Parts: sequence; C-alpha cells; structure tokens
Amino acid sequence: EILTAEGGGAARYLSSEGDPDHDPSILKFSRIEEVEDTPVFQERVAYLEGQMKQNKEEVKALIAYAGAYSHAGNEYAEAGKAFAAKAEDFGRVMPAMQSVASGLKNLHSLLQMMTTQVTNDIVKPLEAELGEIRGNKTLKASMDSAADDFYSSLNKSLTLRSDADPHITLEADREAMRRKGRYALLRLEYLSKLTDLSARRHRRVGSFFTQIVNKQVWLMRAGLSALEGAVPPLFSHDTQGDDASQELSQRQAMRLPLVTSHIA
Repeated sequence: EILTAEGGGAARYLSSEGDPDHDPSILKFSRIEEVEDTPVFQERVAYLEGQMKQNKEEVKALIAYAGAYSHAGNEYAEAGKAFAAKAEDFGRVMPAMQSVASGLKNLHSLLQMMTTQVTNDIVKPLEAELGEIRGNKTLKASMDSAADDFYSSLNKSLTLRSDADPHITLEADREAMRRKGRYALLRLEYLSKLTDLSARRHRRVGSFFTQIVNKQVWLMRAGLSALEGAVPPLFSHDTQGDDASQELSQRQAMRLPLVTSHIA
C-alpha cells in the first residue's frame, strides 16, 4: 500500500498491485512538511489546536446568544398573542378594534415564525459544528495511539541484532512501515480537520450576524405589512364605530329636551 496526500490535505491508501515502481519501504506525500513528524509540524498543530479551542468557545457563545434571542422572541410572541386576544375581546363591542386585533395577531405570529427559523437555521448548524469540534478529541486520541504503536515498532526494529534472522528483520521493518503509514495518515487527517475548522471562523461569525440582521429586516417589513391596515382605525376611530356608545348618545339626545323643558 502507498499512502498519498491530495489537494486539501486529505489522505488515503492506494493498492500497490500492478505498480512496477512500487517500493514498500517508501511513503509518498504531496507536501512532506504536512505529514512528517517534525518540530515544524508539531508547532503548526499546536497553533491550530489553540485556534480550535477558541473556535469552540466562540461557537458555544453564539449558540447561547441565539438561544437566548430565540427564547426572548418566543416569550414576546406569546405575550403579544395574549395582547391581541384582548384586542379581539374589545372588537366585539368596538368594530374598529377588529382590524387592530388581526394585525397584532399576525405580527406576533410572524415573530414566532422568525424565532423558529433562528433555531433551525442558526442554532442547529452551530450545534452540529460544535459536535464536529468535540469529535476531534477522538481523532487526536487515535493519532496519539498510532504514534505510540509506530515508535514502539520502530524501536523494536532498530534494536534487532545485526546477525538476526533476515526474515525476522524484514518483517519487523515492514511492520514499522505499516504503522508509520497509519500514523502519517492520521496526522494528515487531523491536520486537515484542524485547518478546515480554523478556516471557517470568519465565515461562521459573519454568517451568524448576517442571518440575524436579515431575519430582523424580514420581520420589520412583514410586520409593517401586517399592521398597515390596522393603524388607521386607531386614529380615525369615533363613536360611529361603537354601537353601544352611539345608541347611548341617541337616547341622551332624545331625553335632553324633556329634562330641560321646564327651565325655560
């Protein structure tokens, strides 16, 4: 088998059958500095691990902010619906309030819809990414275990006596190379994952706040449309819209001449 590295750092094993140039003692890489266990590689991994820890805290904070935002929005929507229900009660005796109640009800339904979108479009993807970041711990443990296996096998190969059985020596060397290949594969996979997570940082933060702003703009526009027909009656309301008040005024107008007739 030959370990190869491609493009963005992904690695895979390839069958060596039918390859006349295959040498089982050679591992081929596209960028040797990315896979060789050198101080430069370790320094790069340490830097990216620091970035990953920072990313983890940022993602957790964004999830908390979005969750609080969604929770507050739901509470406000529920309170608004109760407010709209009270307006509907008034609408039974004050017809002008019916459109107001309808507008408020639609507005707070839109708000509740937006908070659901925040959960589905923002919180859940962030939770998935947080799970991916946490999953790197398992990958690192596998890489460290592969490193222990390789160096143990290499040490065994190097400590064989010079007059040892050639077959034993060859098998020890092959085993060391197999373990080296696995270790190199996991190093490359781990580095690729760290690099990918680090590269997402600016896109993640920018996308988070862009989506929040866009949803706010959508809510304001949709809310304005929902209330557009409800606002005018508030300011043009008079007793003609209140049947009980109009009837009372008519009765008082009829009684007024009777009450004041003796004054003259």
